[in-house]
Amino acid sequence: TAVSWDYSDETLPGPATESKDWSELSSGERAAATVLCYFGEIWDDIPITEWYDYEEGVNTAVSLYGPMPQDIDMSIFRRGNAV
Repeated sequence: TAVSWDYSDETLPGPATESKDWSELSSGERAAATVLCYFGEIWDDIPITEWYDYEEGVNTAVSLYGPMPQDIDMSIFRRGNAV
């Protein structure tokens, strides 16, 4: 609801996934998080200094040319399925 989105009522519980680590999310939950530009390091609040190489200017957590993650249900990215 709108109330839960703007946090105007702090007594409302957050989504069940909010308290989960990345490793505890289902492959579908990981895919949904990925659609929202989350990946494990961001989801788990790992400091950017631990997964970004400032000297090279590259993200070391996710590689544009690396293998596709096996722990994410990538079918959500098929045409018409992404939110």
